[in-house]
This record gives sequence, structure tokens and C-alpha cells, in this order.
Amino acid sequence: MSDYLIENSSRKQIRKSIVSSLVGQLGSQSFNFALGLMLLTKTGSSLSFAASQVIGPIISLLFVPIVGPTVDRLSKKQVIAVSQIATIIGLIGYALSLRYFASNILPPTLLLITILAVSDQFTLTAYNAGAKGLVLDAHQTKLRGLQQSAGAIGQFIAPILGAALYSVVPFTLFVMIEVSCELVTLGIALSLNFQLNAGTGEKQTGQEDLSFSAGLTFFKKQKTLISLLVLALFLNFCVGAFTIGIASVLITSLKFSATTYGFVQSAFVFGSLVSGLVISQMKSSKYPLQKVWGAMIGIALCLLVFGIVPFVFEKSVLTAGLIMVTSFILAGISNLVNVPFFSWLGEHIPEQMQGRIFGLVTTFATALTPISFAIFGCLYDVKTLPTLTMNLWIFSCCSLGVLSLYVIGRVILKIDLKHVTIVD
Repeated sequence: MSDYLIENSSRKQIRKSIVSSLVGQLGSQSFNFALGLMLLTKTGSSLSFAASQVIGPIISLLFVPIVGPTVDRLSKKQVIAVSQIATIIGLIGYALSLRYFASNILPPTLLLITILAVSDQFTLTAYNAGAKGLVLDAHQTKLRGLQQSAGAIGQFIAPILGAALYSVVPFTLFVMIEVSCELVTLGIALSLNFQLNAGTGEKQTGQEDLSFSAGLTFFKKQKTLISLLVLALFLNFCVGAFTIGIASVLITSLKFSATTYGFVQSAFVFGSLVSGLVISQMKSSKYPLQKVWGAMIGIALCLLVFGIVPFVFEKSVLTAGLIMVTSFILAGISNLVNVPFFSWLGEHIPEQMQGRIFGLVTTFATALTPISFAIFGCLYDVKTLPTLTMNLWIFSCCSLGVLSLYVIGRVILKIDLKHVTIVD
């Protein structure tokens, strides 16, 4: 195949992947939003709703030793197809069970959430590990940037679409709409060629050790990668302060309308969308990991703004405006690091290790998020300090924590993110 045809095929696969991401994100996020509403309405229990939110991350953590080795051992397309089919079967089974569990909807709902969490973990890991064979090296950053934008579009539209459909169609029909979306993404996945990029993608690994322990041993040797993962863990922990704190401050303390809070959330999603589009048009950076240092300063400043602005200006147009702008900037900074980082991983991690490494990185990077929600939820409920004062302390501490990691990593340990090498 000529270089022109290969490049044309690579661009075609990008378009297919983006359509798949968009349809999949819209369907799954709309359904998850409606599922939460249905569970809260039917059970009337906040505890049941909370259980539905934390079970996914817990299941993902438990399946880490299984997902990575499976993705490395089998065809990426095969893994994606089986996980998508499992999702479809789970959804159909759930739709059929609704009439039999009308009085106690929690057990089948938690079972469905478990199936979806496991399937999504297999699918995401397989796509991440297979991206190098899916498109040309020059298109890797473009692919991940556009996928990020597609995810942001889904995140923006899904709550509106989910609420609208939930209010006008029977929930069983809603489930079947999600099944249709999954069938579309399955069809697209089956049409993708994970061997397009010559010398990568689906390849037999011979006598390679494909066990989880071998992947963990390899991961332990990557000191710089571990340092970046520690940073990601802390930053995702701080996301809990943003998610819980901004809602508490704007709605509970300052009495802004739900519409204003919605605009703040939309600003974050829009920042993710715009930055994804910008990244997709940028040339691949020679030293993408070096951007982490500048991003840490930017993130620390954004966190500080979230603490200072409500405390100083209280309820005003300026407060809402500054928080919206800062949310937009925070999302953009995060993407400018995340997308090149995952592209770098796909380019430098040995092919036979990618399933396990991507599985470890994506799971552990988000492992603290449910814990952070619980911790910050408790802190914002403390009544010994006014909410705005507590908010100032929380975001100031988060900002100081990020700056401390910056000083430790760049000044004290002198971690070199420009010349990062993978240790075999």
C-alpha cells in the first residue's frame, strides 16, 4: 500500500474512532445520568445512589490484574468486541428484569453497573493500547485530542439529553436506546484495522511473559513514570475539592441559581472541548512531558482562585465570571498535559506491555477520586467555620500541595522530564 493510501486510511480511522467515541459517550453518559435519577427516584435513598457511584471505581481497581494481561494477550479488536457484546447482553438482561424487580430495583441495577464498569475498563484499555497500530505516528496526538473533544461534547450534552429522555420515555425504552448506541460502536470497532501502522498493533509476542506480575515489575522500574502517577493521583484528589466545593459554595453558601452552577460546569466541559480541538491541530511535541512543570503552576493558581474569589467578592457577577473563566482554563491546562502524555506512553511503552501499563496508569490515576469526594464532602459539612472560610483553606492547601510537589520534583529531586527513557 502506498504512503498516500496509508495516510488516507489513517485519517479515515481517526474519523471512525471519533464517531465511535461521540456515539458511545452520548449514549453511555446519558444512560448513566438517567440511571442515577431513576435509582434516586425509585429508592428514595441517597445511600443507594452513593453506592451506585462508588462501585465502578472499586470494580475497576479489583480488575486491574486481569484487564491488562488480557489486552496484551489477545487481539485488541477481539477484546473490544467481547466487552461491547457483554455490555449489550447486560443492558438487555436489565431491561427484561425491570418488571420482576419493580419493588426492589437496587440489586439488578448494581449488577448492571458492575458489568458496565468491567466492560468499559476492557474497552478503554484496549483502545489505549491499540492506538499505536490504529493510526500513523504523526496522527497519534490528533486522534487523542479529537477523542478528548468528543468526550467533552458527550459530557456537555448527556445530562440534558438524559434528563429529557428520562422524563418522556419509559425507562425500558431508554435502555434499548443505549443498546442501539452500543451496537453502533461495536460495528465501528469491528471495521477498524489495528494493524494499519506497520510494525505495531496486533503482533504475536512469542515467549514474552504476559502475566500481571511481569507488568508490575516493569512498571516499578519506571521511576519517572511513577513520579508522574503520584502527581496525577494528587491532582485527581484535588478534583474532588473542585467538584464538591464549587457546588457547595455557589449553591449552598452564596445562593447562586442552579443555572449559574450549570454555566460553571459547562465552562469546564467547553474548556476540555476547545483544548482537545487545539491539540488535534498541533504538531507532536518532541518533549511533551516537560509541559508538566508549567501545568503544575497553572493548576496551583487556578485552585487558589477558586478559594480566594468567593471569599473576597462573595455573591457577585464577578465571582461567577471569574470561576467560569478559571474552570475553562483549568480544563484546558489539564488536557494540554493529559493528551500528549498518553500519546507519549503509546509511543514509548513496549507493545507487549501496553495493556498492563495503560490499565495501571488509568486505574490508579483515578483511584483516589471517590475517596476525595467523601473527604471533601465531610469537610464542607463542618460547621465550626463559615463555608467560604473553609473553602479558602481547602483550596489554599490543595494549591500549596501542588506547588510543594513542583518544588520537590523539579528543584529537590531534579526529575528530568525532557529526556525520559523507558527502562527495560
